[in-house]
Formats: sequence, C-alpha cells, structure tokens
Amino acid sequence: EQDAASSLLGCLPKAVLMIWKDRTTKAEDVNDGMKALQRTLLNETKMSKQSDMEAAMTGVPGLDKIKDLGGDNFMTIQVQYNPSSIYLDTSAGMREIDSSSISNIMANQVTQINTEAITTLAMQLVLDDMNIQDAFMLDSLNISTGTAASLLMDVARPHSVRMQVEALIACLMTPATQQAIFYWSDMVFRGVMFQVNANYTMFNKKGEPVRAVLDIQMQQDHQMESAEKGGYWDKAFNRVFGEPGNLSLKGKENISPNALGPAGRNALLNLAL
Repeated sequence: EQDAASSLLGCLPKAVLMIWKDRTTKAEDVNDGMKALQRTLLNETKMSKQSDMEAAMTGVPGLDKIKDLGGDNFMTIQVQYNPSSIYLDTSAGMREIDSSSISNIMANQVTQINTEAITTLAMQLVLDDMNIQDAFMLDSLNISTGTAASLLMDVARPHSVRMQVEALIACLMTPATQQAIFYWSDMVFRGVMFQVNANYTMFNKKGEPVRAVLDIQMQQDHQMESAEKGGYWDKAFNRVFGEPGNLSLKGKENISPNALGPAGRNALLNLAL
C-alpha cells in the first residue's frame, strides 16, 4: 500500500549503494561493520519503507534515514534511476575439475571438489547530467524572466558525470572500499564490488561526458552471507518454505511435509513460488 501511494505521488523508493568510506580500515573491522549494517537494514526494512512514504507525503527524503543507519563509516549513494533489471548467479556443490589444468603429473584425471555458495549480482545503472543549453538553443525559446533565471543557473554550474563514474571506479582500488551493500526495498545484498564498466554515451559541447551507463558486479561468498538464522538468505528461504519442519505458504496455514506425498508437496511449492 505504501509503495502504491508513493507511486501515485511520483516518489518511488530508489535503490541505494552503501560503500565503506575509510580506505585504510583493516579487513576484519570492515567485515564487522558491513555485517552489522546488513543486519540493521534487514531489521529496519519496515522503517525504511515508512521513510519512503514520508518522503512522498512531506517531501522529506527517506535517504536521510538510510544515511543515519549507516553512520559515518559509509558512503551512501542513491541511484538516479532504478535498475531495469538485476542479474543473480549462484553456484555451489560438487564440481568436476580437469586435473591436467592444475598439474601435468595428474593429466587426464578428473577431480571432484565441493565448493561453497558464491553469488554474483550484476546490474546496470544510468547517470545523466545533461545541460539544458546542450538540448535546446536558449535564444530561440520564448520564456519568462523567472524561467530564464533558473535556466541560467543550471547552465552556470558544471555538467558532467565523470566525477561520479571515476569515484566508483576508484572504490575498486582498495579492498576496504570494494565492500558494499546494495539496498532496495526488501533486498539487502552484501558483497564485494569486483567490476565496474563505464560507457559514456553523451557529451556536451565542451567534451565533458553528461551521460553514462554503468555495469556493476558484486560477489558474495558464503562467509559474508551464510545460512545462519536471521540472515538474508535464511529469511528468503523461510518466506516460501517456512521454518524447519513446516511448509509455510502465503495465505495458508502451515502444513507438515510428512502429511503430503511427493506430488502434493510439489503442487504446493509451485503455488508458493
């Protein structure tokens, strides 16, 4: 209901990247800080949704409350446009590896290893800072004095997305600032940014880039997000499958799996998904 109201008022919740700020922080301190923030965001999703509602009703940005949750240790970057798609790739379990790629002594042998879960999140973001003067010829516009003044103020400030793009690329230069959390609605994905591809797609008359498309990839290993109780994936599992020993379907009472045959369990799971 809150998201619907925000949509009607033209104030949709925007995704946020929260990146560790101090480039010299020790790895263990960064891990502790990121884990604490992730748990805070998981526990405060209702409050953050309320802040979005307040932003729609009062004009007070919900971003301020999110920044307060992060504190001074994090850079909080709100996206200009929400990503149109998010790609998640998870791999785990037994893998076969050709031993010849490891050692010539073990050539033509296949080794099986058990790998822990690794999840990669990929998304595309658009940055835009186009100058009105570059889009329209001011001399040919029939505009009021007030509108002309606001246009001149916009023209006077420098227009470029270079600083934002290069700042995100710079985050990859140190292990501490590679640590990030992608936060959007109920999604709280903690990982390491390992790739930022920037494509400048528009330039102004001075040659400055005013539009860019960013492809960002983050990777999360099992040490960052295990199946421990209260974790992100633990909650995702329980939302559909219920607590251990029960099959919880939205809008239905818990059903014990032992009371169902294989066909019944499959049918209920299909309904839940």
